[in-house]
Amino acid sequence: MDTMAEPEKSAYELERGKPMPSFNHSVIQPQLVIALSRFQDRYTISCEPTLIFSGVRFTPDVALFPAQQTDWSHDQYPIEKIPLLAIEILSPTQGFNSMIEKLDAYFAHGVKSTVGWSSLRLKR
Repeated sequence: MDTMAEPEKSAYELERGKPMPSFNHSVIQPQLVIALSRFQDRYTISCEPTLIFSGVRFTPDVALFPAQQTDWSHDQYPIEKIPLLAIEILSPTQGFNSMIEKLDAYFAHGVKSTVGWSSLRLKR
């Protein structure tokens, strides 16, 4: 019986709990940030913040927090504040079920809104 070995996960994947971003993913993420930037007077926009909820680490692709001053002298890592919005961009190697589980976990920990965004374009 032939079995293929699962490729080793990179440090990025192990730390963030998600696959390496694809090209499409890397194009979509800044476009989302640019679209959200018109609300920067009311919200603080963050790319790939490391969040800890009940001891579990999450790294959404984009998160929106209530507006706050950035303290350049005292950084936050990990972030224990709950974002208002968490956005996950689905990569080609990531299944829909794993994204749904992650979005459900965000809701369970008090995130008010979540978005799952696919970087895949389905052909007809």
